Amino acid sequence: MTMDGDELKAIRRALGISVKRFGRELGYSGKPDTISNQIRGMELDKRPIPASVAQVARDMVKKAGVTVRIRQRSERASDGGEKAKEEKFGGAGGVAGGQG
Repeated sequence: MTMDGDELKAIRRALGISVKRFGRELGYSGKPDTISNQIRGMELDKRPIPASVAQVARDMVKKAGVTVRIRQRSERASDGGEKAKEEKFGGAGGVAGGQG
């Protein structure tokens, strides 16, 4: 299953962690600025999100049991920013996604 930048950013925000920490937990290493730039590039859809990164991010959500509110740029542009999609990704405490 693919992931776009809006979903990746929503996951990071739902987890309440910094871009740098998120990158490290996703398996990136190197200088903090480099990690932050890689993650921000993915969040802005300027860099592809590898399937392995998407899976680790979704696993983090499952483990934390948090709800992810995804605000997609295309929806924000067309409706004034009022639409959002809520998702929980299975596992203990998971709930099916829906429109909010």
